[in-house]
Formats: sequence, C-alpha cells, structure tokens
Amino acid sequence: MLTLASVVLSIALQSPAPPAPALADAYFYFLQGRMLEGRGDVPGAIAAYKRAVELEPKASAVHAELAGVYARAGRAVDAISEGEAAIAIDKTDREANRILGLIQASLAENLSEGPRQTQLMGEAIGHLEQALIGARDPGAELTLGRLDVRTNRLPKAIETLRNFLFDNPGYPEAVMLLAEAHERSGHINDAIDTLAPLASAPGAPPDAQTAMAGLYERADRWKDAAALWGALAAKQPDASYRMQQATALMNSGSVTAGRDVLAALAKDRPRDPSVWYLLAQAERRLGNARGAEDASKRITDIDPNDPRGPLALAESKEAARDFAGVVSALKPLYDTRRALARPDDEVLSFVAMMLANAYEELKQFDRAEPLMREVIARDATDAAALNALGFMLADRGQKLDEALSLIQRALVIEPRNPSFLDSLGWVMFKQGHLAEALVPMEQAVKAAPSASLVQEHLGDIYFGLKRYREAADTFARALAGDRDGIDAPALTAKRDRARDLAK
Repeated sequence: MLTLASVVLSIALQSPAPPAPALADAYFYFLQGRMLEGRGDVPGAIAAYKRAVELEPKASAVHAELAGVYARAGRAVDAISEGEAAIAIDKTDREANRILGLIQASLAENLSEGPRQTQLMGEAIGHLEQALIGARDPGAELTLGRLDVRTNRLPKAIETLRNFLFDNPGYPEAVMLLAEAHERSGHINDAIDTLAPLASAPGAPPDAQTAMAGLYERADRWKDAAALWGALAAKQPDASYRMQQATALMNSGSVTAGRDVLAALAKDRPRDPSVWYLLAQAERRLGNARGAEDASKRITDIDPNDPRGPLALAESKEAARDFAGVVSALKPLYDTRRALARPDDEVLSFVAMMLANAYEELKQFDRAEPLMREVIARDATDAAALNALGFMLADRGQKLDEALSLIQRALVIEPRNPSFLDSLGWVMFKQGHLAEALVPMEQAVKAAPSASLVQEHLGDIYFGLKRYREAADTFARALAGDRDGIDAPALTAKRDRARDLAK
C-alpha cells in the first residue's frame, strides 16, 4: 500500500508545474478513494481514484493505487491496465511492479503449460524483482520464490526463499519450496535438512510428510521412508500409504515385513490389482513362486485386460528361470498391445524387452533380435534396449561394429551404468582390443563388485592379457558373488586353469 507522502510527492514531481487547485483536488480524490475503500465501497473508491487520475494523469503512484483497488476487487484486466500505465510513467514504481507481478503470477498458475504461461511467468518475475529492489515484501518474495522454482531458476529460488524464511521462519509453503529447490539442484541432503523440522513437528501437514518420505526414498534411506509411510498410514487409513510403506520395507531389505503389510491390505482390498501386483513381487523376492503365481492370477481374475496380471506371472516364471513360461505368459499380451499400434505404449516396450530376454535365454536369437530392434525403433533413446541388443550381438561375436555403436549410444544416456560399461568392455574384448577393454570393465566391477558375470568378464580379459594371478583372483570373486548369469562349474575350471598358469 502506498503512503500518502509518496502519492503527494509523485504528483508534485511528475506533473509539470500543476495549478494548485488541480493538485489539491487530485489529492482530495485520492484521500476519498482510500476512505471509501476502507468502508467497503469499492465502486465509490474506484470512481474517486479515476477522478484523481483524470486530474493528474502523469502521477504513476495514483495509477498504481487504482491498480491495487482493481486487483483487490478481482478485476485483473483493469488492474494490469493501470499498472502498466504507472510503469509507463515510472518503470521503477514499486507498487505498480508488485501488483503486476502478483497478478501475472496468479494468471500463470491457472494456465496449462505453454508459451502464454511461460511469457506470463517471465513478466511476473521481472516485475517482482523490480518491486523488491531495496525492499522487503513477504508476499512478493514468496510468489517470486514459487515462480523461480517453477521456472527452474533454482539458485535464485534458494536465495529468495531463504530471505523470506529469515523473516517468516517455518512458513510451510516456503519450507517445502526451498526443499524442492535443493532437491532439484541435486542437493538431496540439504532438501532433507530443510524439510525435516516441518515434517516432524506436531500437527505437521500431511503433504510435508509425504514429501519427506519421497526425499528419503530418493536418498535411498528406505528404512526412514518406511517408518514415515507407516506413521502416515497409522494416522490415516489410506491404502496408498500402506502400499508405499510395503514398497519401502522391501527396498530396505525387510521383504517379509513388506509382504505382511501387503497381505493384510489384500484382505481389506481384495479387488485392488495394485495390491496383488506388489504382493506378487514380494512373494517372488522371497522365493515363493507359488505365492507369486497365485497373486498374479488374482489380478487376471479381477480384470483380464490388466497387463499387470501376465507381467507378474512372467516375472515369477523368470525368477524360476522358466523362460518358456515367460513366453507363454507374455506373448498374448504382446500381440494384443502391438495390434493397437500406439507409438507411446511404454507397456508394449517393456513387454517386448522382457519377451526378447526370454527368447535370448532360450537361444532363440532370431526372435529376440527383432523385438529389441522394434523397441529401439519406437524410442531411439531407450538405453536398456540399446545395451541389450549390443551385448547380445557382442556375446555372439556378430556385427561387432554395430554392437559397439549401440552400447556407446546407451552410455551417452547413462554414462555410469555398470551394465553398460561391462557391455562396452565385453565388445572390445570380442574385437580383440584387450587393453582398451580393461578400462571400462574395471569401472564396471568397481561399481558392481558383487555382479558375478561382470567379474567373470574382467577375469577373461586378465586371462587374455596373460595376467593369470589377477584372472584367478577375479574368477574367485565371481564365484563368491551373486552367481547371476554364470556357469559355476565352467567358471571354477577357468579359475583353476588360471591358478595353474600363475604358478
């Protein structure tokens, strides 16, 4: 709100030698407008301010005051018109910039994403920054911080929101926005530290607690996430909280506890396919193939068209290394989804890759390769498909140049993925470039030390380089790892051969 002194000064400075009666009358109508708005007579206040503007059209402060009345009355178009009139006279007019910024921010929030929204947010930011030069205004600071987060101006958002919270400590929206800015900046621990006091306070807003649980998950603090989801579920019987709790428990290694939460939830919600799908995953991870199949069949009983039914069944078959069973479960789903020919069908791509992997395990490469190429044709940035096809070709010693190109494309997308680094080292090994293959393969082993197949590949490279002691030790680590994808007797023989040569 403008001060009376600023209005008088604005009229005096911006009007070229006004006659005293006009100045006095303009000031009178300005005072009358203030009085009428205070009494709730908004139309009368607007009329008084408009009369003041007529008498002193070059006084930016009066235009700004009229803009404020229009804004408070919900007349955004008129408010913008008067605000723009004010800054046309004085582009630094603080009140006019503040009003324009707040209105444009509000308008932008009600628009879907697009050029108009982007334009409004950009203009709002400019006006609010101008309004805050040399001034503190909590409403403007909070709105600017919100806009900075939405437009990904994260360092600016952090600075603005910290300033706001200095004067308004603990303000929930500002705390959550600041935590979001830290998270999106890649500073997950700062985000957790920012949000923790609000999320743990008595009577904490549920959205602050759900955001906190999400931060714990992204920081791989699954036990903390499970505890928080459980606390939310205890306060409010929301099935989604219990499902999140179960997922966090399983990711923390407490698979049995997660399964128990889901089993109880399944009794309460026996017709919820989402619960049965998670329960199938839990049973599979516990090695209960029968339980996983039963849960997957419950999905199909509830809704034969729900793809999670055959997917859950296929996952249980895959865990049991029944790859023919995977094909039987997925082929009808694949044929149905493919007939729909939806280019953005992510389920189809997932099913196609899972089916391709099953065919590869069954040594039916002529069926696996077209499926992988189909997925890549649908999405050239599908790093998993690029790597899978590249590795399959490399492992068979076929089209090695293309295999190398496919794997390199995958690594552009995910440069630190240990599986992709393993594939790169393996195709180089197959090309006979053993020394070059050593670098990515050692990186892969460092990132995934318990992956037996990666350790075996590294051992093969050491063996090829006649570094037999290192090969023997690496083969031994492979045998002590997860044993996924290896032939243990054959690997044992390689280890013993390397030990003999190392003597």
